[in-house]
Amino acid sequence: MGNMIETLAERIAIQLKSINPHETKSVPTMKFGLILIINMLLIITISLTISLMIGTFQGTLLTLAGFLVLRQFSGGFHYSSSVYCTMTSIVGAVFIPLITLPNDFVTPIIIITLVLVALFAPQDMEMQSRLFKQNQTLLLKIISITIVSSLFFIESETLVKTFFVQALTLIPLKGGGKDEK
Repeated sequence: MGNMIETLAERIAIQLKSINPHETKSVPTMKFGLILIINMLLIITISLTISLMIGTFQGTLLTLAGFLVLRQFSGGFHYSSSVYCTMTSIVGAVFIPLITLPNDFVTPIIIITLVLVALFAPQDMEMQSRLFKQNQTLLLKIISITIVSSLFFIESETLVKTFFVQALTLIPLKGGGKDEK
């Protein structure tokens, strides 16, 4: 699947470059951006299609939105392969709404999530956001903490689980982080 996505992205990038050679970025730059777009579209389309079949559309939509919002400010782990990223994202988006938390687990999970975000956010922002840079660590940390703190008022079990999973991706892995070393 990865080669197929990369081939498609490269073909589109070459076509775009041939249409407007002077006002477009380089083919490798456009290819990289197109791979991200294609992967995101695949994640959303496949996740929502599966969720329609199993009756969790609203929960999956909320999971995707919550993960995207928090990740934009907190960053997190990146696989070296877009295929792993796509598959993991689909599995998470589909299964998170299916997991039921006992009521007395919700507050402790929110607190654990807040601690993880406070300790480790932001992570790998150069791979994550064009809006912010790594040198805006304090601002990104405050925004991430604020987003997670909103769980005390929103009372969404789906977002509690989603933000917790996203916070787990912030924990630096043994060996450095960006890869499954």
